[in-house]
Amino acid sequence: MTPETEKKYYDMVAQCPEYINKLNDFVKSPLPNTRETCLNTIKERFSDNQSHLKPCLGALNYLKNFSVLKLMEDDTLYCGCLNYWINNELKKLPGNTYSAPNFYNILENEDIDDSYNMNKCLGNIEEINDTFITNMEKLYKIYDSFSKYKNNNSANDLSHCSYSEECVSSYKGLVTQCSSKYTNNFCNALKKFKDNYNNYVSSESYCKDEKEYLSHPETEREDAEFKRRGQTRLQQRLLSGNLGDGSMESDESDPTKFKIIMPVTTSAVIPIILFILYKFTPFMSWFSSSMLNKSTHGHNLENGETEELLNITYENDNVNCRSDQYFISYHSQNY
Repeated sequence: MTPETEKKYYDMVAQCPEYINKLNDFVKSPLPNTRETCLNTIKERFSDNQSHLKPCLGALNYLKNFSVLKLMEDDTLYCGCLNYWINNELKKLPGNTYSAPNFYNILENEDIDDSYNMNKCLGNIEEINDTFITNMEKLYKIYDSFSKYKNNNSANDLSHCSYSEECVSSYKGLVTQCSSKYTNNFCNALKKFKDNYNNYVSSESYCKDEKEYLSHPETEREDAEFKRRGQTRLQQRLLSGNLGDGSMESDESDPTKFKIIMPVTTSAVIPIILFILYKFTPFMSWFSSSMLNKSTHGHNLENGETEELLNITYENDNVNCRSDQYFISYHSQNY
């Protein structure tokens, strides 16, 4: 399948939810006589294999309502959605040996009087390989959830908000296969979905708690890969015991960061070391004893100095007293 054809199918399946839902409804509630027609066709042309009943009922009822369901859409989209649905249903059947074109041609040949309008999509039913149809189904499912999210939007019923969660969850699961180094039509289709979803969510006002914007596939992939590599490197360093070396390499590559980190680290580590020494080693008793000796020595020194000063003062007083004894004044008298 050419890249151009892939892009065409992806663009088409994004518009199919409304039509596919109608097909599934017809299978559950077929129009009168269509079940009998399908049972006869299966018996005569499909070896009475009842597993082909569902795709037969879907195709006959869908085209029977061609003029009603098509509305203003062109035949290409209408038949393209049927083509996707038939391929997808046949792929699910165990032991199926019919391709989508062969299966459709058999039904068209049985519609001799064109009462089921089977000729409308003749030539538009093509075989889609299993790998590609699987990707189409994945893309269809997120657009189907998106369609239900938009169409059931009501302030009185917030149950539709769960479809928003389905969109986000499915999208995140799919973008993991996309990257910035390699792109393909499927990843480009996811980008388109992301744009459509984000544009709608930005204006939607009912599901505020469930709102989450989607990112580009390549950005999401890069973020996930970056986190994974970082966690792997950290685990390797822890296992090898080189966590400090790795940190030092990072710091050495940025001198400014090193100048900032070292003082902060030092100021944080030193108190912890002192606390450990004080609490759990002889450092505590040595430190306490040292401080006590200094305190006692200072106290004794102070007492000695005080006593010495008192002695000096006492001696000075004695000297003064003795001096006063020898300086006695005499007054002469005249006889």
